[in-house]
Amino acid sequence: MRKNLLFWILMAIMAAGVFACHNLQQFNNSWDAADKTLENSQAPGFILANLAGEDISLADFHGNVVLLNFWTTWCPYCKLDLPVMDSLYVKYKEKGFVVLAVNVTALEKTTGAVEKVIAENDYSFPVLLDKTGDVALKYEATAFPTSFIINQRGEIVYSKIGSFSAKEMEAIVKKLL
Repeated sequence: MRKNLLFWILMAIMAAGVFACHNLQQFNNSWDAADKTLENSQAPGFILANLAGEDISLADFHGNVVLLNFWTTWCPYCKLDLPVMDSLYVKYKEKGFVVLAVNVTALEKTTGAVEKVIAENDYSFPVLLDKTGDVALKYEATAFPTSFIINQRGEIVYSKIGSFSAKEMEAIVKKLL
């Protein structure tokens, strides 16, 4: 009797595991589809304040290749992307490459956390503050990090939810410059 009960408990656990994996795969597929919905379209315009309080418009960078990255300070994968973005920015900014790191400040406790992360690591790329979360919503950035590459004509040519490797991003940027 006890062996029978143990067998059925194990079967129930395995069935739950199969169900969970199936649903997780469907969830991942929906994200894969979702992060591509804006590709090959004009990038939505916006104006956001930078850390110094100056208004910065996406239109200011028309004619450049732009890496637009939505991030938060509490996201561990976002923190992995920041040094990669900075090294690419330093390497290619003279060739018309711009990084706009949009902190979704609406999801932060304070803007002080943003300033601290940037200052402690001496990042040189522009950091913009999305205090209401409206710009993130325009770009359907509901998971972090979410990145977009915008070409010189203002079109989104690449998008990704999640972290990226330096090699992966550099190959895309070099191709567009």
